[in-house]
This record gives sequence, structure tokens and C-alpha cells, in this order.
Amino acid sequence: RGQQAIKTGDLILLFSEEEEEDGFVGTGGNSSENVVIKSSKDKDCILQIVPMMSHGDYEGYGNEDVALESKLEGKSLIYGQIVQLRNIRTKRYITTEDESIANLGNVIWDKYLSKKTRFRILPHLSNLSEGDTVYTTHKIKLEHVLSGMNLRQTNHVDHNGNYSVEIEEDTYTPFIIEHSDIGGAHRHILKNGSCVRFSHSSGLLNGNYKNRKLVTKDYPPGEYNSYSTIWTIYEEIPNTNYSDGEILWNRRLRFKLFGTELYLTMNVGEDEENEDEFKSLTLTEDETDPYTIFILNPVIKESEYVPFGSSVLIQNSSKYWLQCADDIIHTGKTGTNHTRVSCSKKFKYNDSFTLLTVPEYQLNDYDFVYDRRVSILRKYAKNKKKSRGVKDVLADLINFVIFSDSEDAFECEGVPNTTHQRLLGTEDIIQLLVSIAKIGHRQSHSISFLVYKLLKHIVTNNSKNGIILKNLFVLPKLSKKSPDKLNYYSRIPIAQCLTEIYMNNIELIYSVEEEFIQKIFHIISVSKDYNYLDFLRILCIQEDRIYHYNQKLICTLMNDFIDNISYQTKYAGGKMNMIVDGRDVTLVEFTMDENRFSQKQVKFVWKLLQLYSDMCIGRNTYCIAFVSKLYSFNECFDSLKEKFLDS
Repeated sequence: RGQQAIKTGDLILLFSEEEEEDGFVGTGGNSSENVVIKSSKDKDCILQIVPMMSHGDYEGYGNEDVALESKLEGKSLIYGQIVQLRNIRTKRYITTEDESIANLGNVIWDKYLSKKTRFRILPHLSNLSEGDTVYTTHKIKLEHVLSGMNLRQTNHVDHNGNYSVEIEEDTYTPFIIEHSDIGGAHRHILKNGSCVRFSHSSGLLNGNYKNRKLVTKDYPPGEYNSYSTIWTIYEEIPNTNYSDGEILWNRRLRFKLFGTELYLTMNVGEDEENEDEFKSLTLTEDETDPYTIFILNPVIKESEYVPFGSSVLIQNSSKYWLQCADDIIHTGKTGTNHTRVSCSKKFKYNDSFTLLTVPEYQLNDYDFVYDRRVSILRKYAKNKKKSRGVKDVLADLINFVIFSDSEDAFECEGVPNTTHQRLLGTEDIIQLLVSIAKIGHRQSHSISFLVYKLLKHIVTNNSKNGIILKNLFVLPKLSKKSPDKLNYYSRIPIAQCLTEIYMNNIELIYSVEEEFIQKIFHIISVSKDYNYLDFLRILCIQEDRIYHYNQKLICTLMNDFIDNISYQTKYAGGKMNMIVDGRDVTLVEFTMDENRFSQKQVKFVWKLLQLYSDMCIGRNTYCIAFVSKLYSFNECFDSLKEKFLDS
């Protein structure tokens, strides 16, 4: 194929042509961190050219990094450009061992992106200069940006016969750069089965698998992580002349919405002969539909192949062209503008789409969830006898959806990974998890615990996921006549899950229903689970915002359950006593005597008092009058003066 331009995102090989010691840059084996020169090429030698990113590890790519990589990938590499070299198999980068002078020369593989992973591509030959395009077969010099030293092969041989690599100030090894011919060709060429995003000036082409409508959405910079913007491209008839499945211009293609069985198609309606100027677009499961065929036409044709990063005009096989409306039809809750996409007989150059690559980690994340784990959960939901591996799957997903220092799914807490929340927050997955939760006490306690904990993390600080879960959520039916069932549910974070559903979710806070609160009070009265009191508290007030309607509703309904919730009190001699288990005890005895009264009892009373406070806050006279009937002013004042009690 001759000499080809090297582009960011390409899969490459670096060949060292030192006398008697030539070979390929690669890894020293599964357990080795060292960068080595291997005499024969294999999959451990395939590198990817990654545009310079900010700090942060590969697993925690920042959203801005994702957008930048998508934008820069497929652009011609030029001399003087700073890149990072990632090993495809290990997902690790070439870097120096540390920043100390003693170890600065050691070159290793590491998963963390940093200033130490940055290398500048420079020409070996004097007839080339910075700004020139890098081509295959060129000899390049790799300058370590942080130290100003150069990458070079040493004469040291390890026990596997591989030569070590270091950085050195005065000398360097010229590496021949080639496209990888192992495990498929370089990545920047569109291939049969490639995943792609179509970027228009109005936003990314977005397919809704529910209503099957097509729009473009102008996602904020750095938020190119929606799976509804990913399309898998298939040739109608694969071109067997190209072993790697490269797609050429003007081939007949189908676009399938990623993760679904729905194809993009032109909606012709009942009258196929109607030649209106505009036709709508939709999604169909019928891949034999002739209107699912589209053709990519280049705005500027540089080669016979379709490269990522190129601008294309998309034409339906019926000769209609994809076109975006001039006006915004809707603005989403997150502030994204939606623009209608349709087909027109006329094409306009400003309706071109840019082909963006999809970061590999996003595809890996999707496979992580759907490839095996979801199938195990689906089998278990249909037949609870098939519980093998279910706990491990739930634990994996909990660690997947949060950033936590602990890997123990039963103990770990952390900040939600919003990208992974979005992946797990689909209605079908939440519905699947709820169906497992509904099995309840008929399944292992640890499975119930983990599934509620996973649901809690999926909805934390995520209003959209919270609304989906609220509509599917079912409270357990508890009774004092079933003590085993009460004990089972007392150790499962159901109330905590509810709290996260409603936290900062204004839509749900303003739609609290009477029947729902009655069910909550019933659970509290039979279980004495103080976590449900915390849930009622956040319905009254959040971040200094008071919800007076909820305060009054909770207060009104509490009256029917007060005898089963509140402890009676007696006031005499300037002291308030409580009646607990039929006995008069002082507040000090109740809170301090751990042999007679459990911490669960004490915490329940404490949380109940906090709920009373939150009901009254904001001078809610209705609730103040209710609480005044339970506790007199003297009882409250003298309890506050008790020096043995926690303030």
C-alpha cells in the first residue's frame, strides 16, 4: 500500500535497528514492568498513539480527556507533537520509574497518565523538520518531555533474551515506525463492525430506543459518554478483497444503535411513491428494510478508505440526504439542545458529519456489564436456584459504579462514577435488579443486601436514575407475626436506598403520596428501623430548603402510628422519665446503660427527636402544636440541662 501517514489513534510497531540487536518495543511478559526490545513481534508489541492527556489514571479518564481524544484521534501525526504510547494488551503507558535522579533513566510500563508518560516525536533525518507529517517507514527520535532525555536501547539482556530500554541524555535509538500488522490493521480506518459517533455542528447523532426518534444533542465538552450516540457500522455485503474489513467510500452500509437491535432507517410511511422533499428518520428491527442502507460520501477525499476524523455527507440509498433542522426543538433537563434530524432531497455541505472514534474503555465498560454479568442476573431472576456467581456479579458491579478505597462490596462506600451510573441506570437493568430485590427473604441475605446497595449507588446524586427506580420500587410487607422476616430485612439497606432516591430529587420531593408515607410508618412501627426516620427527615428539609407540605403530611399521618412509634414520658421533680418495656427509667439510664437498652433503641429515639425537629423547622405551627402535645416545654428544657446527655 506504500507509505502512509501516521495518525493519532493508530496501532503501531516501533522497530529498533541497532547493529546485531534489532527488535520491537514491547513488554517483558505478564509480570514484568520493564520496557524491552524483543527479537520477534507479537501482541505485546502493539502500541497505540494517544494524544497528550491531562493527569489521571486510565480507568478514571476525565470527561475532558475523552472529548479531546475523540477530537484528536485520526489526525495526522506531525514532528514536534507530544504523545503518549499505550500498550494495547496491558493498557499501560511507557514512562520513567520515578522523578529521582537515580532512577530517571529506567523505562517501565505504568497504568497512570502523568507528565512522565509524555514523549515528543522528532525526526531522525535532517531533511525533515518539526511540523512535517510522520509517515510509515520513517525513523523517529523519542524525546522524554519531562527530562529532555532520549529513548534508547541498551546492551543489557534479561533472562528472556530481551534488551532493556532507558532514557539517556547524549545518545538515542532511531525507531522505525510502522502500522501494526498483528491482530488487525491500524485503528484509524473505519472497518466493518466499527463503533463510531457522528458529530454534526448541532451535536452528536442520538437515537432513542424507546420512542425511536432521532435528534442531535449538543453535549457539553467532555461529556461524550452517552451510549445512545454510539453506532455500529456494518456493510450490506462485506468486501472480501480487504482482509481487515476496511470500509471504502460509497459502500452500502447499515448503522445499528449500539447495544440494541435497532437500525437507522428512513421513514417512508404507507405511500412509498410519495416524493416529499423531507422524510423523517426512525429506528427499526428489520435489517432487511431497504431504507436502512446508507452511503458515506467524502467532503474531501484523501484516499480510498474512510478514515476516522473525516467529514462525510450521509445519503440514504433512496437518494435522500441526512439533514439537521435549523432550529432547536427541545432543551433537555441537563441543558442539552435537541435538533431534529431528517432526510432531504437536497444536500448542504454544512450538514456534514465528522466520524469520531469511541474510546476503547467505553466499549470495555459496556462489555463488562452486558457480556456476562447481566446474563447471570437474568438467569437468576427467572430461576432463583441458579444463584451461582450472583454475589460475585453484584459485588463487581458495586465496585464498578463507585470510586472507593475498599474492594469489599459489603463495606465499601464512595463517590459515584457518573459514567458507570449512566451505563447501569437503564430501565431494563434497574428493573432486573428490582426483580431480584423482590425475591426478598426467599433468597440469601447477602444477595438482598448487595442488590439494594447496588441500587443505592446507582441512584446517588442521579435524579434520572432515581425517578426510574422510584417507579419500580416495592416496599417489603412486614409484620410482628413474622419475626424471622423482620430480622432478615433489618440488616438490608432498603431505607438508605430510598434516601438516595429522594435526595436532591425535586420532582420526587414534590410528589410524595399519602399512601406511600403510611406504608413507611407501618414499617417503622413494626421494625423500629431508625433508617426510615432518616428518610422521612430528608422529605422535610434538604440543604436549608424546607418542604412545608411534606412536614404537615408526615405529621398528620404519624398521629395514627404514634402509640407504636413514640415512647411515653413522665415528668416529676424536674426530671423526665421514659417508659421503656413497661419500666420507668431516667434519660441517663436509658442512654448510658448498655446492658439493659440496646444502641438500636437509643438511636431510634434520637432519630425520632431529630425528625420532630425537622418537622417543626421553619415555624410550621401545625407540627409545633403536634409535638407540644407529646413533650411539654419543661420536659424539653430540663432534658437540655442534663449534663450527662449528648447535646
